[in-house]
Amino acid sequence: MVKKLFLFTAFLVLSSVLLWSQLFVKQDSFVLDQKNVITEVTAYNMTKEENDSGQKDEYYTFIFTPWLGQRDASQKYQVHTFAMIASNWQNMTGQPLCLATQTSVEHLHWLADVVTHWCGPISVSIFAPDLDYQIAEAYISYLRKCFSDINSQVSLHIIYPIDFPPINSSDFNEGLRKLIPKTCSFNHHQVLDKMLQKRPQNMFLWREKLPYPQNILRNIARKTCPNQYFVCPDIDMIPTSKVVCDKLNKFLENPQQKSCLKCAYVIPVYEISSNVTRIPYNKTELTKMVKQRNARVFHSNVFWRNQWLSNLSYWENQKESSKMSVSYDAGKYSFWYEPIYVAQTSAPLYDERFIGYGLTRNTQIYEMYLDGWSFKILNNIFLVHWGFQNRSSQSALRKKQAFDNFAVFKDFLREKSVKYDKDPLNLLQMYEKMNVRIKLQNLNVTESENIILT
Repeated sequence: MVKKLFLFTAFLVLSSVLLWSQLFVKQDSFVLDQKNVITEVTAYNMTKEENDSGQKDEYYTFIFTPWLGQRDASQKYQVHTFAMIASNWQNMTGQPLCLATQTSVEHLHWLADVVTHWCGPISVSIFAPDLDYQIAEAYISYLRKCFSDINSQVSLHIIYPIDFPPINSSDFNEGLRKLIPKTCSFNHHQVLDKMLQKRPQNMFLWREKLPYPQNILRNIARKTCPNQYFVCPDIDMIPTSKVVCDKLNKFLENPQQKSCLKCAYVIPVYEISSNVTRIPYNKTELTKMVKQRNARVFHSNVFWRNQWLSNLSYWENQKESSKMSVSYDAGKYSFWYEPIYVAQTSAPLYDERFIGYGLTRNTQIYEMYLDGWSFKILNNIFLVHWGFQNRSSQSALRKKQAFDNFAVFKDFLREKSVKYDKDPLNLLQMYEKMNVRIKLQNLNVTESENIILT
């Protein structure tokens, strides 16, 4: 009887293993069209082998199972939340504020600069198609070794197109691992540059044309924040110090701020000349740089409407104080306003129909306006962006994406006018006039039409 029971149990175990193996192979082939996928199993084995060899585990691997991700609304992108979880994530849920940001692999080096000057949780969505996934994994391994705050503060999420899922190339991976320095004395920007140079040339035939789904990325970063408030800058918009971050948290804990459920607290953003050796640590230093023409309002050359309603020339003349405070309210709303702000998580999400560049931020701000939010300019805090932005840096592909998004814009306006039962700026009528003008110009961008490019 015991022997029969043993044989029956063994049969069940063996059958389960065979069934699971067949399912694993079937799913693998379906997701990647018979390409080799980065899996949770390979990630675990890689780490385990290093530990068994007695070496210090310095190579971090993201943990997720490809077919357990979620699709976006368009069914074109796969999302895997918490491929890396900050060690202190749970303890940081009690803080008011979370920084939510997004990046492609090319800009991932800015993460080290952000975390160096931020005091709370950071939720990062990474666009990682094809071999970019392995670059992200190798580079994050290096950052984790050299910037301890990344381990404790940063949680990462992986997003990629269904048609270009992560690829596991052992040769490519080995080449990347050889580029990880043994020490932290190297410039982390240059380390990433060397890794990016490992990408094969044929990858650029499709990679550079691949639309960047920034609103999907922004929403994932926002939704995975564990806090009451969020701020959603681009990853190359750098905070100035952890001290200012602490002051901002204390400001948000004030009962007056908590009671204002639809207040968006605007953080000014400035471009810093590449001739400057370090970022300004306070408003006094920043305003001095502005007078020396080593700093200017973000996008003031590319798209001056970006922060125009914040009236930052007035802000620059407001005296700096030791306490975080609201300096004044933004001017009367106009559509093209797109500030960086702190708000409660009840703020409208970004519209994910806008793929690539064009109308990604200002449409979200417009919905906040329709929903009754007010924008208040903070006095003693700002973000910086290295390098002056110029129109010449905008590619023809970026302009095309903007015009493609403009075609979607009409449906967006119709939906919001129905949802909120109003069109206070008469944008639907203005759209028709702008659309005719753009068609007559044969998609050539003039100063008047350049407003849709951000």
